[in-house]
Amino acid sequence: MKNALLLILVFLGSQVLATCMALLAVNMPNLIAGAGLDETLLLDNPRVSLYTLLIVDFLVIGLLALTKVCRREAFVRRIRLSQREVVIGLCAFFLLVLGTSFFLALTPLPDGGSTALFSSVKGDRLCLLLLCVVGPLTEEMIFREGILRSLIQSNWHPMVAVAVSAATFALVHGNLAQIIPALILGLALGLFYLRTGNLWFCTVAHVLNNSIAVLSLHWPETESWMQEMSTLPLLACALVAFGAGAFSLYKWWGMKTLPQG
Repeated sequence: MKNALLLILVFLGSQVLATCMALLAVNMPNLIAGAGLDETLLLDNPRVSLYTLLIVDFLVIGLLALTKVCRREAFVRRIRLSQREVVIGLCAFFLLVLGTSFFLALTPLPDGGSTALFSSVKGDRLCLLLLCVVGPLTEEMIFREGILRSLIQSNWHPMVAVAVSAATFALVHGNLAQIIPALILGLALGLFYLRTGNLWFCTVAHVLNNSIAVLSLHWPETESWMQEMSTLPLLACALVAFGAGAFSLYKWWGMKTLPQG
């Protein structure tokens, strides 16, 4: 439990550190001239914020590896998932995400400007590296390999540990539009971690999810189409997609696997 709390502080601290670094970077001319910090400059320089977060995330990954919070074998496949299991697991995951998106389209929630931020950097390669690869990897190392495994080692019931790690993962996203999808995503990724015993499948799913989300920024009309749908068809799509995802995940969980040879 102590390790889980420490990891939450590490994650939150890394976000604060990245923000402070970005604030200093964009205000450097002002500071040299003897003026004070202007926080509004961060809004005009979104890339700087993401660049500093990329640097800090690399530092966090190194720290987790050096302190052995993340095991060397964390990405080694201990079980051999068949192609059918991989396909069903990923389909279940994305159906749950899709169903959640339909539900959110029924009642759009404030996102704290995150969509506008990500849209403004969708063509920047370093920002894409952060959003699609480094960010998901860091989060999986902290919330699944770190927090979830720590809670299980503290004799928490595995399903309770999955729920707590998923709730923590959701809350740190900080806005309602991301909290709900992050909760669903966190629950599914937690189950992936429990079944495989390591991070490889969780990370693949997380990277693919973020990559699809970033690609969708290039077609904003997709979100507009969902929001323009009438309530009944939208609700039907949400229920079908979410129900199919939950059923597929249940079937995936019950499949038999073989030890990795």
